[in-house]
Amino acid sequence: MLRTTPGAVASHHSAALAWGLPMPIDAPPWVAITLMGGHLTSRALSPARWHDGELPTHQVVRVRGGHQICRPDRAVIDCLRELTLPDAVAVGDAALGSGLTTAEDLRGMRRWQRRWPGITRADEGLPLLDGRRQTWLESWSFARLWQLGVSLPEPQVTVLDERGRFVGCVDGLWREGATVAETDGLGKYLGQFDGGPSGAKAARRVLAEKRREDRLRDLGLEVVRWTWTDVRRNPRQVVARIEAARARGDLARFRGRLVSRPAVTALGARYAANSA
Repeated sequence: MLRTTPGAVASHHSAALAWGLPMPIDAPPWVAITLMGGHLTSRALSPARWHDGELPTHQVVRVRGGHQICRPDRAVIDCLRELTLPDAVAVGDAALGSGLTTAEDLRGMRRWQRRWPGITRADEGLPLLDGRRQTWLESWSFARLWQLGVSLPEPQVTVLDERGRFVGCVDGLWREGATVAETDGLGKYLGQFDGGPSGAKAARRVLAEKRREDRLRDLGLEVVRWTWTDVRRNPRQVVARIEAARARGDLARFRGRLVSRPAVTALGARYAANSA
């Protein structure tokens, strides 16, 4: 489509994928293309969906092969307008965390699209973005749980014991209730990113994770963990487990020390104050 259509630019989720950002779980089954400087008479040309919308040249990047794709900040805001909230947050978190875009760029792009269709959906998703999250599962999970009324945990908090020794860096932490959130992807145990699956390696990782969780609990923290299947198919059960853990937990019983990671790539309240 990009080769045969003058002015065609990969946009929305297709641009996000071209930048190496997470594949949406509920990905639309088409290639998203925005046309520069013109309009098509037909929108049913498979496998693409053509989008109208102003697309100035400074929001377009030409990549290897001469193809054109939207700039990362444009792709993120387009995804926030059109994808499901958890998918869009995963895209936005990864773009921030990898340095492809910044909070200020995203705020500026949102202001530029201020009257576009779906911009209220972007306004819902932007304050949830946080580049400190390290995996798409963290981002997707926390956004889905937020939709069900669970406040966002602080991401990637380092836990030290009474003597200042490192215990672990947890995926998320609700300080009120002293509860740790841990998302379990299979790659963590199967060695997906360092040589492939191995039964012995997986067993060692499971035991190491069990020892780590025991140390967190021994320090006085509650721990709730879930898998992709849990949060995808039974999210309300995950919510119930989180609420029960937070009700049991008490930060006054915690005997270690917590170290926050600087929120240099988070939007949060700063976006809300500047989005009008």
